[in-house]
Formats: sequence, structure tokens, C-alpha cells
Amino acid sequence: MYAPEHAYLSGLYNAPVSSTAYGRAEDPINFAGDDEDPQLDLAAEVRTRAGYPATDVVRQLTVALQQAGAESAAKSLHYSADLITSGCYDHWQKLLWEYVIDHVGIASPRIFFFLRRQFGTLDAAKARSEAEVFYREPANQRMMAECVLVARLCNRKPTLKWPRVPPETHTDAWVSSIFDKVPDSPLVRRVWAQGLDARIALRAGNEYVAAVDAGATEKALFFIKWLMEEEAHVRRSMKSFLCAQGRGPVALSERQRKSVGMYILAISAEIYRDLAARGKIKMTEEFQSLLQLYSTPDKRLTAKRRNDILILIVQILCEFPRMAVPSAPVLVADQAGLLRALNHSQGFFREVLVYDPPAASIQKELKKKKVVKGEKALTAKEKKELKMKEQMEAMDSMVSQLYGLGP
Repeated sequence: MYAPEHAYLSGLYNAPVSSTAYGRAEDPINFAGDDEDPQLDLAAEVRTRAGYPATDVVRQLTVALQQAGAESAAKSLHYSADLITSGCYDHWQKLLWEYVIDHVGIASPRIFFFLRRQFGTLDAAKARSEAEVFYREPANQRMMAECVLVARLCNRKPTLKWPRVPPETHTDAWVSSIFDKVPDSPLVRRVWAQGLDARIALRAGNEYVAAVDAGATEKALFFIKWLMEEEAHVRRSMKSFLCAQGRGPVALSERQRKSVGMYILAISAEIYRDLAARGKIKMTEEFQSLLQLYSTPDKRLTAKRRNDILILIVQILCEFPRMAVPSAPVLVADQAGLLRALNHSQGFFREVLVYDPPAASIQKELKKKKVVKGEKALTAKEKKELKMKEQMEAMDSMVSQLYGLGP
């Protein structure tokens, strides 16, 4: 879908990289549309290493990752380097995970294996050294830049949303009219623990397996969400678990290990093994990475994002066995172009490392996520928008001149 992007990456860094590409910012970057009220985030008072308000850098990086073009690729690297070297390495990883979950999905499942491997190596390197030493190590800079560039080069497909589950489905009449119409699945029986897991979990698991076999993604997601809502009701009203059998890493809390999500994850693993044994799917590394992302505790993945990963797992099980080639596509087609871009990517770190690190903790400020609306006086709004527009135009002009992208 975005194949032309490989072509410009090969020539993106033919010119020497200079810190004059962006300079040191003194004012916020404009991310608001013309109809959006100006807002002042509490974290905006805390500036990054390059001088930007922290929340502006987060928003700009999010926007640049989604846009094609040489300028957006350069901005993605610039703002990534600025965010990382400002002490927001964890937040940078969180943004990349959110981007590939929301915008890449099953279009390029290999990205989850790739990022998990890269982040694991980077985490280990960071744990062995001081922060400034970690930021200035060329090998680490190259690896972080590769994460950004490869994520941008992936094919894209938005992640599905959870279907709506009507309240009337949680009644005895509805359950008796729907369940037990599909055969008992041996895959579910391998997971379901008699005496510990409720029978309703067995029946919903059978419905889930039947939906996957039929390639009915929406139906499969419906029964998962239905079971999650049923679990929430049982926990509130009866203070107990639908699935009392603990599953997953021991590092998880009891509530997490006994969750319906871990039960469905175990069934999904059994479904994959069955499909792989019959040669209907060939993406073990990618699927295993998604299973581990869901089941392994990671402060950079929220509960919502873990549930989004569950959606991707269901999509893979429903859709890939019906494809002519039931395996993940190649992550990056133009390896030579990517290599040329990586050879110059360290310049983006050099241009921000010339500045002193921030005095305040930006990571803590970003976690607050508190927003205070600014003044709504029309004249103040117009002045602010004009100033921001001029700054963005000046920055774009500098980038165009540096990389020869202008008319």
C-alpha cells in the first residue's frame, strides 16, 4: 500500500545531516486544526532536549509516523531522537506499540516480532549503562532509528473494534437459545479445567472455536467480549472468577492469571497449533510474539492495548488460513534502501545531543495527561495560530532545502 515510500528512503540522507535541519525550538508546534480550541497541557511547560514542549513532540511524532513522504520520515527520526534523549525512552516505545497496533495490525504481523526483539535488545543495553552513555552509543541509535523506519514502511490495516454486545444477551433465555448448538471442541477441552472453570466458559469457548473455523471474525470477537462482560458481572456480584484456573506467567496478579482473557489466549494457542499441524498457517514467530505481548507484563502496554492485541490474534486465526499464502508478508522489501537510510540516521541523534538534558522529568509529566484549556479570546487564538503556522512553514522549508525536496 505504501511501497513508493521505499524509493525515497534510499535518497533521503544523501546530503549531510546537520543540526540546522530543525534547530532548537522556542515555541510550541501547532497540531490543532483551524476549528480546534487552543489548549495548554501541563507538560507543555516542560521542554525536551531540543526545546520543544514535551506533549507537542509526542503529538508531532504520532502524526509523522502516519504520513508518507521524506519530510515525515525525517521528522519521525528527529522527534524520536529528541524524545528518547530527553528521558522518554519508555514513552517512545509505548508510542510505537500504539502505532503498529492501530495502523499496521495484521497487514504486517512480522512487525510485532521485530519490535519485540529490538526492544528486548535495547532494554538490556539500557540496563547495563548510564542513560547518557546509552543515548550516545551508535549501535543503539541505529537500532532505535531502524524501529521507526521499519514501522513506517509496513503495510497498513486499521485494527478492528470490539463489536457491541447488547445487555439482553446476558440473560438465561438468550444463553439457552444460543449456546450448545455447536459441537464440543477438543481444543477447548484441553484448556477448560473442570471443577475450576465455569461451564459457561466451556460453552462460550466452543462458540469461539466454531466462529474461527467459519472465518467469522466479528462473531468470534462477539463471544470473547460477551464472556468478558459476563466475567465482569460475576466479579462484581459474586466476588468470584469464571475461570479459577490460573494461566500465564506467575509474575501476573491472581486477577490477571484467572482472567477470561488468559483463558481465550490459551484456546487461541491450541487453535493455532491445530491449524499449523494441518499446514493452514505458517507464522509461528509472529503469532508467538502476539501471545507473549498479551500475556507478559509490560508497563508500556495498557489493558486496552492488550485487548487490542487479542483482536489481532483473532483476525490472524480467522483470516490467514483462507489466504493463498498463509504466512506473514516480508517486513521490508527494499533492504538496500533501508540500509542507506540507516547509515545516516545517527545524525538525528547528534543534532539533539548537543543540547543539555532536561532538568525536569518529562516522563512523569507525560503520565499526568492533564489538560487545561487556554483563553478563548479570538484575537489571542489568531495570534497563536499565525505564529505556529509561520514556525511550521519555516521548519518545512529548512527540511526541503536540506534534502533537496523543494520544487
